[in-house]
Amino acid sequence: PLLPIGEETIIERIMSSFKTQGFWNFVVILNYKRELIRAYFAEIDKSFQITFVDEQNFLGTAGGLSQIKRLIRGDFVLSNADILLDIDYLDALKFHASSNSIATVITVNSVIPVPYGVVECDDTDRVSSLQEKPSITHSIVSGVYLFSNDVFGYLSGETPLNMDELLNRILKDRGIVSAYKSSGALHDMGDFRAYRKFLEHFSSF
Repeated sequence: PLLPIGEETIIERIMSSFKTQGFWNFVVILNYKRELIRAYFAEIDKSFQITFVDEQNFLGTAGGLSQIKRLIRGDFVLSNADILLDIDYLDALKFHASSNSIATVITVNSVIPVPYGVVECDDTDRVSSLQEKPSITHSIVSGVYLFSNDVFGYLSGETPLNMDELLNRILKDRGIVSAYKSSGALHDMGDFRAYRKFLEHFSSF
């Protein structure tokens, strides 16, 4: 989160992208290097409200939500601290509310090139089509989610819980989980190659 992008860190740039769309109240769940992150924010000017919550034990990618229940009212956006996503968050929130979803996964398209010719066959093993080096498009999880307040009913205190487990728990209970299909660009700063690529992109402006 504290890796630099220009004069800001990744986490500041995430907050700035939200702030330009009218968001101002941020809750940050801290665990690894929590003292360093707190110290950094204590030294900078902030044009938004930020509340830090310490996660004493690692609770997985979703379990930490149990620590912020008292701070959240209504729908909210959850973002990993190393993800930059170029989308209209207000439109995503409208979609989430209109779908009556407990959770909405923001997805982006990922195009995977296949370096070989692909053969499709029928039930009798006769070739029905040939494609030379096609590309396959998947909708993938961006690392940004929208939740209604009802999600806190699916969390159990200090028990570690990953995001896929939380979403499957909601689905098993017949709760609604929707996908907001975004065409925006995803920059995953947790991947050092993506981080370097984004820095090259950023420096061109």
